[in-house]
Order: sequence, then C-alpha cells, then structure tokens
Amino acid sequence: MSWCLSANLLESISFDNIENDKYQINNSISGSTRRAYPEEIIRQLMYSRLVKEYLFNPDVIHIEFPIQIGSSKKRADIVVIDKDKKPLIVVEVKVLINTEAIG
Repeated sequence: MSWCLSANLLESISFDNIENDKYQINNSISGSTRRAYPEEIIRQLMYSRLVKEYLFNPDVIHIEFPIQIGSSKKRADIVVIDKDKKPLIVVEVKVLINTEAIG
C-alpha cells in the first residue's frame, strides 16, 4: 500500500527520545504510547488514518485484537469491528525486508 502522509494525519502523532536514540511514539487519537519500532510507526499512522480519513469511530478500532484463523487464535495488528463485534477490517503490518542485502 502506498499513501501520502498528510499534515492532518501527522498531527496526531509525536515522538519522544526516551534514551540513547531510542524513541517512543505517542498517538493523540488512541492515547497510546509505544516504542517507536518501524512497524509500530506504520501501525499508529494507519490507526490515525482510519479515524481521520475513513471516519471510523476510535471505539471500533482495536490494536493487537485476537481473531480466529482456522482452529487457532492470532492477534491482528489493527481490527475494525462492526456493531456485532465481528471483524470488519483486519490490518497486518509487516516490515519490508531487502532480500538483496541478505548475503
């Protein structure tokens, strides 16, 4: 997926240096503060996009939400649930690995 990072989207997040070039990301919409790993930054931006651009109520958006996949339960990065508390949208964030760099 490729998308533009608008100022409207970026205004909901901020970063704090917690120690020795380690950062945390703060999301003013979700109220969450998490370690700023690459996956987490994208997850928080996607959360903000679901609220600001797609107009989902934050109450229906869940992070690390358990979903049934076959006979096992897994945790999805972001899940938007419907009025019956069933998954409507499931978002899984992955870090792009440069396979050319692997020797």
